[in-house]
Amino acid sequence: MTCMREKIARAMYDATPFKNTEGEYDQQSPEYQRMCLLRADAALGALTEPTNGMELAGGLKYEGMWFEDDGTFTGVIFTDMGTVFRAMIQAARDGA
Repeated sequence: MTCMREKIARAMYDATPFKNTEGEYDQQSPEYQRMCLLRADAALGALTEPTNGMELAGGLKYEGMWFEDDGTFTGVIFTDMGTVFRAMIQAARDGA
């Protein structure tokens, strides 16, 4: 299983124009892969402190799961926190 850090590094690589000319991520040198991982670290660092909009989205999602029966509540805390996390990340993508 790939860790989140590596998933981000691979996604950043895939989003560059180099993928079409330089091959897949796994074909890159260890030095280049380390650079991608450092960029992934920067992205994860930025996510360490959520914005107010992300906190709002996560709080509203959690509230909806618990009190409004929005259909996503499973009762399994680890699964439900993943749902809240995804709501917060979507808010970030939406510019929150």
